[in-house]
Parts: sequence; structure tokens; C-alpha cells
Amino acid sequence: MKRIWIISLVLLVAFTFSPLTAQTAAPVKVQVVFVLDTTGSMSSLIDAAKEKIWAIAGTLATAEPAPDISMGLLAYRDRQDEYITKLTALTPDLDAVYSNLMDFRASGGGDGPESVNQALAEAVGKFEWDPNPAVYKVIFLVGDWPPHMDYRDDVKYPVSSRNAKAHGIIVNTIQMGNQAETAKIWKEIARITGGEYYQVGHENLAVHYETPFDAEIAELAKEYDATRVYYGTPEAQSAVRNKREHEEKLYKEAPDSVIAQRNMYNLSEAGKTNFSGSYDLVDQVMNGEVTVEDIKNDELPAELKTLSAEERKRFIEEKIRVRKEYEAQLTVLNEKRQAYIRELVKKNADHEENSFDTQVYRGLKKQGAEKNLHLDKGMSY
Repeated sequence: MKRIWIISLVLLVAFTFSPLTAQTAAPVKVQVVFVLDTTGSMSSLIDAAKEKIWAIAGTLATAEPAPDISMGLLAYRDRQDEYITKLTALTPDLDAVYSNLMDFRASGGGDGPESVNQALAEAVGKFEWDPNPAVYKVIFLVGDWPPHMDYRDDVKYPVSSRNAKAHGIIVNTIQMGNQAETAKIWKEIARITGGEYYQVGHENLAVHYETPFDAEIAELAKEYDATRVYYGTPEAQSAVRNKREHEEKLYKEAPDSVIAQRNMYNLSEAGKTNFSGSYDLVDQVMNGEVTVEDIKNDELPAELKTLSAEERKRFIEEKIRVRKEYEAQLTVLNEKRQAYIRELVKKNADHEENSFDTQVYRGLKKQGAEKNLHLDKGMSY
């Protein structure tokens, strides 16, 4: 009897602390780089990326446990254009990524091959990819023309594809239009790297959805953002200023529907890093990471420096109270917004079937499952 009791206890302890249980499952790290043709024929693609990148992030955020998400961008054209490539480093700060994406404009190029070889080589070699094989590392290569194969100093796409494969980086290729040579090469890149090939027409990139809730969400989201209280060294405060500049640009230039998508992402567990950054005193006090008393006076923001210790504590407590109220309101509004859009999606089922964001979702869902990233709740909008 004693032996049975001991075995049972051992099994109970083993199960309780098993890394395979949901309670202890480590978050999946996800690194996504979009490699986008920004030549003159790609205006519809750029508009679709601006419209859908937050929704794609929101879809990734639905996985459980909440994944650790970073994104990067690489815009490419050709050698005679304003630039050949333009990189935005992999970062969890999606506001910075989106700020750079807003600057993308379709221009240059022509009806012929582009610098795809250089773009793919840099996407594989110039981003800080995590060497851990458990990380889901993926590139989405999107364009309509094949690479120049006559540039003698280029690293050609087969070499870059094999390099990607060797480093565990999947390349999903999305072909715009119907160029036969592009299809052949895009399929080869996907095959070598273990990725997927998709074809999308210029007219079928993305459906833009607006709802009666967008304006209210955008207004409340700005108030929600204002509940953050940043502290830190001069270097940290400089990073905070950059973050605020990205946000101000977003609120000034992005439509309410995109601001709503961003807010839904920020409310998710995965989006907290994008929302709070590294030095949000309100967030850190809420999580028990620090107390107001822990922060040096010269690292406090101006609005706290002149207050007494008790006044500082009450100030942060009030910010926490207000933040929770906004979170509750915004969660309800975002749920209503999602329900409203899902009804619209049903009416646009044929168009949605082959849209840009649907193709991205298919790739993420299929490949993510192999990395324990399960996207079973469907697309976010």
C-alpha cells in the first residue's frame, strides 16, 4: 500500500510540473518579416499592408499561451530607383513598424524584373533572427515581378533560400498578378524553404471594413494610451519620446478602423509590450514588479517629481483605476466591432477567400501549429 501511495505521489508531482501542461507551457516566440515590392505597380499592396498589419498581429495574439511577437519590414525596388532596399528591424514595438510602413509609397520600377535577389538575401541575412529552432521564423515575400538574374554581384535566390532553410526560416511567397516567371520562382523559393505559395490579384488584396464602433474606440484608445507614466534614465526617456512620436503619427494619419485594430492588439496579453514598452510605471506597479518608492527621484517623470511620496502613490493608483475602466469599456467595444465585421465577412466570403490577409493567415495557422502556435480562433479584423 505504501509503495502504491509513493508511486501515485510521484506521478502527481511529475504531471503538475510537466512542461507539457497548459499551466507551464512556454510562450511561443514569433518573428515575422514582410518583404514588400514597393515599385509603382504595388500601391494596392502597400495600402493592404497598412490596412491589415494590425489585424495580422491581432490574429497571432489569439494563440494561447500569448506568443512573444516581433515584426520587421523590408521594402524593395530596383537599382535605378530611389532605393534598392529599406529595412525596419525586427521589434516587438509594432508602433515603430507601422510608423515606417506609413511612409511606404509605390514608385519607381517598371514592367520588368526587380531586385528580389538582394531583398531576399537581406531578409535572411540582415535581420536578427533567433537561432533557437523552437522559434517560428517566417518571411512573407510579396511582389509581382521576378528577380533580375543578370546582376552578377547578387546573391541569387536559390542560395538565399537554402540559407533560410538552414537557419529554420520559412519563406511564404505571395504573387501579385499572373506573371509566369514569377510564379515559377516564387514556388521554388517556397518549396526550398518549406513555405507556401499563394497567388493574389491586385483587385483582391484586402477588404476594408468600417464599423459604427471605430470612432469611439479610437477616441477611448487615445485616453487609454494617456494612462501610461514613463520613468527612467535619459536614454530611456529618449526611447519613450520616439515611441510617442510614432503614436502621434499614427493617430494623425491612420483611419479609425486601423486605430481600433491596434487597440485590440494592445489589449491582448501579447500586445502589452507594444502598449507599455519597458518603462511604464503604471504597468510595473500593477504587476508588482516595482513600487513608486523604488524609483530614483531623477528618473521620475516631471509630473511626479514635485509630489510627496504619498501623493505619488495616489497618483499611480488613480492611473491604475482609470486604466482598468478604459480596458473594460474597450474590451466590450472591440467585441462588438468583431461581431459586426464577422457578419460583413460572411457577405464578402468570395472576396475574402483569396485576399492578402487570408493568405497570410493560412500560412501562419498551418506552420504555427508545428511550433505549438495554435491559431484556432479564426482571423481578427
